[in-house]
Amino acid sequence: MQLLFSQAAAVEGATVSCQISLESDVVKRGEAPAVLVTLRNDGGEAIVLPGCLDGSDAEKRYPHCRFEVFDAKGVAVDVSTNHKCGNLGGLFEQCFVRLQPGESFDPTAGDFFIPNHLRRIANLAPGMYELRFVYVTEKSGIEGYMGVERRLDQPNPFITTPAVRASYAAMPAVRVVSNRVPFRVE
Repeated sequence: MQLLFSQAAAVEGATVSCQISLESDVVKRGEAPAVLVTLRNDGGEAIVLPGCLDGSDAEKRYPHCRFEVFDAKGVAVDVSTNHKCGNLGGLFEQCFVRLQPGESFDPTAGDFFIPNHLRRIANLAPGMYELRFVYVTEKSGIEGYMGVERRLDQPNPFITTPAVRASYAAMPAVRVVSNRVPFRVE
């Protein structure tokens, strides 16, 4: 483990797109919908993006990953989450995915965290809704991505590794909003 003393510069000219799809357009009340999120590198150079981490859905750390729900009139429905646990997992090299131009990945699949907003959808009243996904990275410092490495008893409380710093350096600052997908709660 090494202490981090500097910030990396943002990746210039990176373009990322986001698409979502539902396994079914009907969601049974009490169940969370199955959603596929696709983040795609539409730029001309390789980039690195982090998957959704614990606390990302409550904006306790970057990347910010959230699902937004809109009712039949287009009004936002509150499905926000409150990450009550003070513990956040560490930031490791496997938290990042390297994408060549044209490659994509699901930041909510595999070992990444599924934002808790989907569980809140299970409690929606019957009716028609739309779902979209928002993904945000930023480059003001790796500190905003850290979890348990936050050592507040140290002069420099943010501990990381060279591999994590290299992944952060190859990560662009992006804010992407997916398409809206309609679904019905029964």
